[in-house]
Amino acid sequence: MRQTRVFTVGAAIVLFLMACAPSRDVLTLSDLDPKLEFLELVGMDVVLVDYPVVGIDRYNEFFKSSALIYFAMAFSISMVNDATANLKNYARDHVAGAVMDENIQELIGDTPPDQLSTEQSLAVMRMERERGRISDHEREYFAATAGHLGLATLALARGIKEAPTLIKRGKRLLLNVVSDFNLFGFPKFWEIRPVYDGLNESIDRLTYVAERAPILVEDIAVLISGFKELSEGGEVEEL
Repeated sequence: MRQTRVFTVGAAIVLFLMACAPSRDVLTLSDLDPKLEFLELVGMDVVLVDYPVVGIDRYNEFFKSSALIYFAMAFSISMVNDATANLKNYARDHVAGAVMDENIQELIGDTPPDQLSTEQSLAVMRMERERGRISDHEREYFAATAGHLGLATLALARGIKEAPTLIKRGKRLLLNVVSDFNLFGFPKFWEIRPVYDGLNESIDRLTYVAERAPILVEDIAVLISGFKELSEGGEVEEL
């Protein structure tokens, strides 16, 4: 009987500790901007980002703010990869349809159509636009994607601005974890380790954004400029 009572109390304690342990929430594109939510529905490959949820609001605010900034970076990378892949596919198809075109061949040299660089692909599509060979579907894609990349740039710009301040806040929170997470003066060890891990993860994410986002913004600007140009009508080629 005594052993049963000890077991029951022990099980209750374990369940209590599990219930008190931090959980994690997952961000969606609507958290970045409601206008972007549909991209998940059309099958775009988006890296989801999660973050810890604990029992103190100021920690939760830090975790979510940091995760949003990192999510903006991850989403922007996905957007750039997706847009670049589609641009190259369009350029490859146009090159395949103009195998005897000396001007196209001069642009790409000996590069196989399936290995065109971003710069070569833009050059090919610019020439095709000038000749009126870009379809309405392609123009619509370039216009829409330029807009989505613009939204990503705005989110990245906020992240670049806010990341240094959040990094400092995270480091201050690291100093207060033990004093903030206690029960009747005793450290809540079942929460302290996940909180430490979450803070360090968030600081690492913010540092990554602060270092890499400015370069990514420049890459996105090139795509936006090129895509806006390609979305405009060109001269209609005479047959």
